[in-house]
Amino acid sequence: MSDNHKFNYHEYYDRPRDHEYVYPVPEQYAGDPPMSVWMSKVGGGTVGERYTGAWAYSVTFRGERLHGDDITSNTPATHEEMVRTLCSFLGAAGESVSMRDRSSEHWDEYTGKEREFLATWYERFQLASLDGEEFGHDE
Repeated sequence: MSDNHKFNYHEYYDRPRDHEYVYPVPEQYAGDPPMSVWMSKVGGGTVGERYTGAWAYSVTFRGERLHGDDITSNTPATHEEMVRTLCSFLGAAGESVSMRDRSSEHWDEYTGKEREFLATWYERFQLASLDGEEFGHDE
Protein backbone atom coordinates (compact mmCIF):
# COMPACT_ATOMS: atom_id res chain seq x y z
CA MET A 1 0.00 0.00 0.00
CA SER A 2 1.39 3.41 -0.85
CA ASP A 3 1.70 6.03 1.87
CA ASN A 4 -0.83 8.27 0.10
CA HIS A 5 -3.56 5.73 0.70
CA LYS A 6 -2.45 4.25 3.99
CA PHE A 7 -4.41 6.41 6.37
CA ASN A 8 -2.96 7.07 9.78
CA TYR A 9 -5.99 5.08 10.66
CA HIS A 10 -7.79 5.57 13.90
CA GLU A 11 -7.84 2.12 15.46
CA TYR A 12 -11.59 2.10 14.89
CA TYR A 13 -11.14 1.67 11.14
CA ASP A 14 -8.62 -1.18 11.25
CA ARG A 15 -11.21 -3.65 9.96
CA PRO A 16 -13.54 -2.84 7.06
CA ARG A 17 -16.58 -4.00 9.04
CA ASP A 18 -15.94 -1.17 11.52
CA HIS A 19 -17.03 1.37 8.91
CA GLU A 20 -20.51 2.87 9.09
CA TYR A 21 -21.61 2.00 5.54
CA VAL A 22 -20.85 -0.70 3.00
CA TYR A 23 -21.59 -0.76 -0.73
CA PRO A 24 -21.21 -4.05 -2.60
CA VAL A 25 -19.85 -2.96 -6.01
CA PRO A 26 -22.05 -4.52 -8.72
CA GLU A 27 -20.60 -6.97 -11.20
CA GLN A 28 -19.69 -5.50 -14.55
CA TYR A 29 -19.73 -8.95 -16.12
CA ALA A 30 -21.35 -12.13 -14.83
CA GLY A 31 -19.01 -13.89 -12.46
CA ASP A 32 -16.93 -10.85 -11.48
CA PRO A 33 -15.45 -11.43 -8.03
CA PRO A 34 -17.07 -9.69 -5.04
CA MET A 35 -15.82 -6.19 -4.24
CA SER A 36 -17.04 -3.84 -1.50
CA VAL A 37 -16.51 -0.18 -0.63
CA TRP A 38 -16.70 0.67 3.08
CA MET A 39 -17.19 4.32 4.09
CA SER A 40 -17.19 6.27 7.36
CA LYS A 41 -17.25 9.91 8.29
CA VAL A 42 -14.03 10.62 10.18
CA GLY A 43 -15.10 11.47 13.71
CA GLY A 44 -18.33 9.50 13.34
CA GLY A 45 -21.53 9.94 11.42
CA THR A 46 -25.02 8.60 10.87
CA VAL A 47 -25.87 6.92 7.57
CA GLY A 48 -28.28 9.11 5.62
CA GLU A 49 -27.14 12.37 7.24
CA ARG A 50 -25.00 14.91 5.35
CA TYR A 51 -21.51 15.95 6.45
CA THR A 52 -18.55 17.98 5.27
CA GLY A 53 -14.91 17.17 5.96
CA ALA A 54 -12.79 14.03 5.90
CA TRP A 55 -14.03 10.54 5.09
CA ALA A 56 -12.31 7.19 5.65
CA TYR A 57 -12.74 4.29 3.25
CA SER A 58 -11.69 0.74 2.50
CA VAL A 59 -12.08 -1.11 -0.79
CA THR A 60 -11.95 -4.86 -0.22
CA PHE A 61 -11.31 -7.36 -2.97
CA ARG A 62 -10.02 -10.95 -2.83
CA GLY A 63 -8.61 -10.43 0.64
CA GLU A 64 -6.78 -7.24 -0.35
CA ARG A 65 -7.61 -3.77 0.86
CA LEU A 66 -7.03 -0.26 -0.50
CA HIS A 67 -7.85 2.22 2.23
CA GLY A 68 -7.36 5.82 3.21
CA ASP A 69 -8.81 9.06 4.44
CA ASP A 70 -7.75 11.17 1.48
CA ILE A 71 -11.20 12.19 0.33
CA THR A 72 -13.07 15.19 1.70
CA SER A 73 -16.36 16.88 1.04
CA ASN A 74 -16.71 20.65 1.11
CA THR A 75 -20.40 20.32 0.30
CA PRO A 76 -22.51 18.29 2.72
CA ALA A 77 -22.68 14.69 1.45
CA THR A 78 -24.10 11.35 2.57
CA HIS A 79 -22.13 8.13 2.89
CA GLU A 80 -23.69 6.93 -0.38
CA GLU A 81 -22.67 10.09 -2.21
CA MET A 82 -19.10 9.78 -0.92
CA VAL A 83 -18.94 6.16 -2.12
CA ARG A 84 -19.90 7.41 -5.60
CA THR A 85 -17.30 10.18 -5.33
CA LEU A 86 -14.63 7.66 -4.37
CA CYS A 87 -15.66 5.26 -7.17
CA SER A 88 -15.49 8.13 -9.67
CA PHE A 89 -11.96 9.00 -8.53
CA LEU A 90 -10.77 5.38 -8.52
CA GLY A 91 -12.25 4.89 -11.99
CA ALA A 92 -10.37 7.92 -13.33
CA ALA A 93 -7.13 6.95 -11.56
CA GLY A 94 -7.45 3.39 -12.85
CA GLU A 95 -8.05 4.50 -16.40
CA SER A 96 -5.00 6.76 -16.15
CA VAL A 97 -2.68 4.02 -14.84
CA SER A 98 -4.09 1.51 -17.33
CA MET A 99 -1.96 3.27 -19.95
CA ARG A 100 0.87 1.36 -18.27
CA ASP A 101 3.41 4.13 -18.30
CA ARG A 102 4.79 6.69 -15.91
CA SER A 103 3.10 9.57 -17.75
CA SER A 104 -0.03 8.88 -15.68
CA GLU A 105 -0.47 11.62 -13.10
CA HIS A 106 -1.41 8.88 -10.61
CA TRP A 107 1.48 6.50 -11.35
CA ASP A 108 3.62 7.34 -8.32
CA GLU A 109 0.66 7.42 -5.93
CA TYR A 110 0.20 3.64 -6.06
CA THR A 111 2.28 0.50 -5.70
CA GLY A 112 2.57 -1.88 -8.65
CA LYS A 113 -0.08 -4.15 -7.13
CA GLU A 114 -2.46 -1.21 -6.58
CA ARG A 115 -1.91 0.05 -10.14
CA GLU A 116 -2.72 -3.41 -11.52
CA PHE A 117 -5.89 -3.59 -9.42
CA LEU A 118 -7.07 -0.12 -10.52
CA ALA A 119 -6.16 -0.70 -14.18
CA THR A 120 -8.06 -4.00 -14.20
CA TRP A 121 -11.24 -2.77 -12.51
CA TYR A 122 -11.49 0.94 -13.40
CA GLU A 123 -14.58 0.42 -15.60
CA ARG A 124 -16.36 -1.30 -12.74
CA PHE A 125 -15.63 1.71 -10.50
CA GLN A 126 -16.85 4.08 -13.22
CA LEU A 127 -20.14 2.18 -13.49
CA ALA A 128 -20.56 2.21 -9.70
CA SER A 129 -20.04 5.98 -9.62
CA LEU A 130 -23.01 6.39 -11.97
CA ASP A 131 -25.37 4.13 -10.03
CA GLY A 132 -28.37 6.34 -9.32
CA GLU A 133 -30.37 3.66 -7.54
CA GLU A 134 -30.44 3.32 -3.77
CA PHE A 135 -27.58 1.04 -2.86
CA GLY A 136 -25.48 -0.17 0.02
CA HIS A 137 -26.56 -0.63 3.58
CA ASP A 138 -25.42 0.31 7.01
CA GLU A 139 -23.54 -2.24 9.05
